[in-house]
Amino acid sequence: MLNTLIQTISTYLPALIMILVPILIILFIIWLILKLAKSSISVFGKLLKWGVIIFVAVIIFWSFVNVLGGVVGA
Repeated sequence: MLNTLIQTISTYLPALIMILVPILIILFIIWLILKLAKSSISVFGKLLKWGVIIFVAVIIFWSFVNVLGGVVGA
């Protein structure tokens, strides 16, 4: 029982880390950019903010599909 649990954790932990670490880094970058964009209320700041949000959403989706494909393929 314990052996199976350890094997399951060791199988899925790298995938979890691969998903969570980029998401945390991306969220920190979004927070930083939103904080900077808030201080300078301009059209460029708003365009930059939406561009970053869309870019980050695509990266998260792509990394999720990649990791999911890796887990399913393994």
